[in-house]
Amino acid sequence: MVDWAIKSLTIILIKDDIRDVVTALDLGKKTVAKIKQNLFWAFAYNTGLIPIAGGVLVPFLGVGIFGWLPMLAGVAMAMSSVTVVGNSLLLGRYRPKFAAKKSKEEEIYTPEDLKEAYSLQQTSR
Repeated sequence: MVDWAIKSLTIILIKDDIRDVVTALDLGKKTVAKIKQNLFWAFAYNTGLIPIAGGVLVPFLGVGIFGWLPMLAGVAMAMSSVTVVGNSLLLGRYRPKFAAKKSKEEEIYTPEDLKEAYSLQQTSR
């Protein structure tokens, strides 16, 4: 009976704190918002810089710009990736709204907590 209940869950609590459900849902919303931001920035870079890499600047800057176009495209792709990764790393600053202030000893999972979580993960496979 317990195995079926665990398989149907989308959130498994390691600690006995119901606030972790609210934290998980809030973190999920923040993650979806970051995904949307990353899609926006990726589309913005591509929309703005693909025409430049395609040669839209040639009539204005002359044929000599052809040597620079591959470099401009590479820089644009690198900047797009750096922006997306940097924006995603901001999720590391997430702090739960309803988290109780814990002592330093409570912040670290005990070996029993890790064994229990690992055993739950192994039984669900």
